[in-house]
Amino acid sequence: MNNYKFLPTDTCIHAGYDQIGYINLIIEHGAGRDYPFIVVTKNEQEALHLVTDLNFLLNGISIHYFPDLEVLPYDQEMPSSGLVSKRGRVFIMHSCQAQKIDVIVTTANALMRKSAGTEHWLDSVITFNVGQQFDIDTIKQQLNAINYEESLLIEDFGQYSFRNNVFDIYPIGESSAYRIIVADDGKISELKYLNTSTQLSQSSAVESITAMPVYEFPFNSDIIPGFRTKWRKTFKDLANVTSARQYKDVTNGIIPHSACFYMPFFCNKLLSLFDLIPQNSTFFFNESSLDSINKLVNTISFRYSDMLDINNGFILQP
Repeated sequence: MNNYKFLPTDTCIHAGYDQIGYINLIIEHGAGRDYPFIVVTKNEQEALHLVTDLNFLLNGISIHYFPDLEVLPYDQEMPSSGLVSKRGRVFIMHSCQAQKIDVIVTTANALMRKSAGTEHWLDSVITFNVGQQFDIDTIKQQLNAINYEESLLIEDFGQYSFRNNVFDIYPIGESSAYRIIVADDGKISELKYLNTSTQLSQSSAVESITAMPVYEFPFNSDIIPGFRTKWRKTFKDLANVTSARQYKDVTNGIIPHSACFYMPFFCNKLLSLFDLIPQNSTFFFNESSLDSINKLVNTISFRYSDMLDINNGFILQP
C-alpha cells in the first residue's frame, strides 16, 4: 500500500517497518533534531509497547504518546479525561514550544482525529507556582470556566476541593493529583503529590503544576449562543430543529454525551496533529497502521449512515 494522500506535503515517509525497525530508523536518523519523528502504529497496545521500548533504549530524548479518544465515530459517550489530558499536553507543548518533543508515538485513529485550536488550550491553562498569590474565588471561577467540578474528595481528573488553607486538585495535563498549601499571607507555600486512595499528601513536592481544560473544546455560557446559531443554520431544513435533545442540552448548559462530534459548533477552528508538526517531520508507518487509516475512513462512513436515522438527521457529515 502506497497511498499517502492524507499526509501533508514535504514529509519524509518510511513504511513497512516493525517495532525494531522503528527504533533502528530513529537511531539512524538521529533523535534530537529540530522537528520530531512521528511513529504511527495500528493500535494502542502496539503504541504503548513501543513507547516503553523507546524509553528503555533511547535515553535522554523526549518521547510522548498521543492517544486516540477511544470513542467510535458518532458514539453517544464522552472520552475519558485521562485521554484528553494526554492529548492536550502534546498540543500545548507544541504550541508554546515550552518543551521540545523528539518522538511522538500515536495510532492511525488518533492521527486523524481533530481537536479545538491551540488558542483553546493556551487561553485556558491555569498555572500554580510556589510563592504565587492564591485567591480562592478567582481560582474557582477560572476552573469552573474550563469545566472543573468541585468535589468533597478528589478521585478523578477535573476535580478540585478546598477546605481551610488546603486546595486539592486533579489537573488535566498532569499525571497525578496535587495538594496546594496556602500560607497565612495568601500565597502558595507548598505543592505536594496527593494520593487519591488515601486522600493524603506525600512528602515529595514540586514547584509548579498546570491545569488544562477538561474537554477538547470550550464549553461555557459564552459558547452557547454560537452553538445555537450554528445548529439552526446547519440543520435549518430539518423539522423540529430546536427540539433536538443535543440542542436543548446545550441551551440548558448541559454537555451532550455526543458533544465531541459537534466540535465545529463549539469552536471556530479545528486542528489535527498534522497542523501542529512541521512539514519536514518524518513519519514512520507499517502496513497495518496504513490499513487502519483506510478502515477508519470506511468505519466513519458506515457509522454516519447508521446513525443518521437514529439521530433524526442531526449529525454532521464526515
